[in-house]
Order: sequence, then structure tokens, then C-alpha cells
Amino acid sequence: LNCAFASIEQQHDTSLRGRPLAIAAYATDAATIVSSSREARDLGIKTGMRVFEARALFKKVLVREPNPPLYRAASDQMVEIMERHTPDVLRMSIDEAAMDVAGTPGLKKLGPEGIGRAVKAAIREEIGECITSSVGISTSIWMAKQASNLDKRDGLQRIDHTNLLAVFARLELTD
Repeated sequence: LNCAFASIEQQHDTSLRGRPLAIAAYATDAATIVSSSREARDLGIKTGMRVFEARALFKKVLVREPNPPLYRAASDQMVEIMERHTPDVLRMSIDEAAMDVAGTPGLKKLGPEGIGRAVKAAIREEIGECITSSVGISTSIWMAKQASNLDKRDGLQRIDHTNLLAVFARLELTD
């Protein structure tokens, strides 16, 4: 799920939509931001930053403390949606899961991209219109994660033997 905690909060509270929002461990200036909305990210406010640093970038950033039960409910819904396509779903974290669709009827009928689009559509429809997801398709969980990182704003990307070298050739090293 993209911007998971922040987008779940925006889904739950319509007054937060379209506004720079940071979810911080505590409601203090020294607290660490654990999630930021797209609007906040566009201003440079990122996960791991302190609230006082975020306020230096944008004084009126909204800061909320986490609501774990709300996030767990959305996470459970996400896994339930994925389990409609395969019984082999591995929850990686509260906002991330992997699924193995090898040998499933959906793979033959929809193909991997079709399954990815179906999961993304169900997430938006059932969890909420503010909730987007990036889907990565590949032959391993690690490679699928790399594919999902290629387009973090609601993307669907595939890395396989036909494009592996081209995909990795265009990436830049980061620390």
C-alpha cells in the first residue's frame, strides 16, 4: 500500500484529503514520521524525518499519531483480497504482502498483470479510493519488491528474463 498510514487516515477522515499529512510516533516536534501523504511527500516530507524538520519544509503540515487498529483492519482487507486469487499469501508487514499465483486458475485466465490489476482495483473499491498500491511481478519475492519500487505511485511493473538487464541498467545507486 502506498503512503499506507497516511492514506488510510485520509480515507477514514475526509477532512484530511488533499492536505499534507504526516503520521508521527508521537505528537511532538522531536517525533519521527512513520508515514506521510502524497501531498506531504511532494513537499519533501518523508518517512524517517523528524516533525520539526517537516515543519521547517511546510509549517502547516498536519501531524497525527498512529491508529494501529485502523491500519490493521485495512491490512487484513488487503490480505483477504489477495487470498481470493491464491491461498499462498505471505504478509510481509502491515502494508505489504506477497502472493504466489503459480498454478492458480486466475493465472491461466488473467495472467500475472491481470491478477495485479484485479487486486489493485479491489483495494481501491473495497478499502477506499484514497488507498493505492504498487504491484511488482517477478519470479521471486525480492524481484517482485524491486519491480513494485519502480513505480510507487499506484504502479504495476514486471521484471522477468525479457527486461531484467534493461531495468537494472536504468537504476541509479543510492545509499
